[in-house]
Amino acid sequence: HKFPKKHETKRRPLWINFVLAKRAKWTFTSTSHLCSEHFGPEHFESQLSAIPGTSLVGRRILKNDAFFFFNRD
Repeated sequence: HKFPKKHETKRRPLWINFVLAKRAKWTFTSTSHLCSEHFGPEHFESQLSAIPGTSLVGRRILKNDAFFFFNRD
């Protein structure tokens, strides 16, 4: 999931600090992303993981206010 935009002054630093706590040498870039594993099911708009009748898997959409993370090691 893409990091919050620059104007999202509350969420963006939380995301950046979360990654820095795990990876001290990490540097934020405009292409930085976090995987879905760092969010709980309540942080998604859609819980679809498969599209019925097809072999396609739907992308889960993160809610605009999501910023809580699971502490996964």
